[in-house]
Amino acid sequence: LHPHCAALYPTKKLVPGFQPDYLETIGISKTVREDLIRAPVGDPGTPVGAGLSSEAAVELGLPVGLPVAAGMIDAHAGGLGTLMAKPPQASALVSTEASKRCCLIAGTSMCVMMTSANAVPIPGLWGPYFSAMVPRMWLTESGLTTTGAFVDVVLRSHLAYPQALREAGAELNTTCVPPASVHSLLVATVEGLAKTKKTMSGGAAYGLGLTETLHTTTDVHGNRSPYGDAEMRQVLAGGALDATVEGLARAYLSALQAVGYALLDILKRAESNGHPPIEVLSMCGGLTANPLFVQCVADVTQRPVLVVKDADAALLGAAMCGAAAASCVDSKTNCTQADGASALSRLIVEMAQEAELVQPDRSGVCVDFHTRKFKVYSLLLQTGWEARRLMEERDASG
Repeated sequence: LHPHCAALYPTKKLVPGFQPDYLETIGISKTVREDLIRAPVGDPGTPVGAGLSSEAAVELGLPVGLPVAAGMIDAHAGGLGTLMAKPPQASALVSTEASKRCCLIAGTSMCVMMTSANAVPIPGLWGPYFSAMVPRMWLTESGLTTTGAFVDVVLRSHLAYPQALREAGAELNTTCVPPASVHSLLVATVEGLAKTKKTMSGGAAYGLGLTETLHTTTDVHGNRSPYGDAEMRQVLAGGALDATVEGLARAYLSALQAVGYALLDILKRAESNGHPPIEVLSMCGGLTANPLFVQCVADVTQRPVLVVKDADAALLGAAMCGAAAASCVDSKTNCTQADGASALSRLIVEMAQEAELVQPDRSGVCVDFHTRKFKVYSLLLQTGWEARRLMEERDASG
């Protein structure tokens, strides 16, 4: 439902709410109630009605009339709580312009959100949607169908996974999500291999050369962005008969890098179609607990990453909206959309949490390695499409 919800928000026309012509085009105009189509839509941070009703107040144990802000999609709330994250120390190297930051919510999948002052339609990405997340700015949304789920598939399908479970002190259950102890074991193994093998170093002291002959795409469950192709599947090159934990560690590193290449593909698509250059990645979600993953993203994209760890970003974004509605109600009897937007724009910055700053390895060795690997990644995508085309061909004679 998420993309369909977003698609109903105003795009080219600045008319908020459900778009009757869109509902007609997709054939569901008869199934949506007329009062819902014409219902008012509040911008983020806008107070709703007279606040909490007496019935809701009793059920929640809160005061009647408590200001209530217009709701939003959970990912958008996470975007608000992540967008303007602050580095530990003020740095001129980290842009504070919202349009030059990209929000990443990285977990089982990845939601990728960018904002701009002007509408920038980008093929393969959703939007732009006016005032859907940041007040008075256009939201462009995209994402990866599988990130953490893709890494899980790589681990569980490897011959050495049972051994890794044993070494990590975990139960031998190949159907469950790999425990944190396995990830810790593999991160340590990658770092150990980088030192003992004396491979090229990069970022967090891991060996770039460990994956020089191992390449993969991430699309084990179709591609959400930038291709919107539900039939895409993983393409792997360089697999070997290696049943060791060290071999699993190489596959693990290759998978983390591949997520970075898939993200870079989205960023390149956005910038090549006119979106303001993205200079900073603001990230939250379960995968941020993995320092190797974060460093891979920074190195592959060659952008600093601000990692929000101390707060639930979606809850923080919702709190920002609630605080905006409350401040608006406190200051005026009749609040307008503009009042709520102004309050939220201020609070996004004031309530932003401090984040860990992870810088990319800008050495020539690292940049060259990932440039070449991204070319291989792109080649694998082309190979996958060509393979499908060949297998779907029909004999002209019938």
